[in-house]
Amino acid sequence: MHSIIVKSSGPETSGEILEHIRSKIDAKNTGLNVDRILKVKDQRVVCTSSKRITEIRDRLKDDQKLTVEEPKTKDPLVAHTPMKKW
Repeated sequence: MHSIIVKSSGPETSGEILEHIRSKIDAKNTGLNVDRILKVKDQRVVCTSSKRITEIRDRLKDDQKLTVEEPKTKDPLVAHTPMKKW
């Protein structure tokens, strides 16, 4: 699975961003599909697809209203909580 984060360059809601994504991908005509879409905080949308994620990213980058970025992975071995003294 591969994911991309899509956010708006203007003051649009995540629902409006979803409509932009649907109109740009156009699954019926292009054959591109998105497996899962999640709305996250700060008017961002995470799109997950198992195939052809680069083509989806290129189509979304053409739109001036949308900003596409790769998700940043965190190191799972780093603990941020301090140890308690007993």
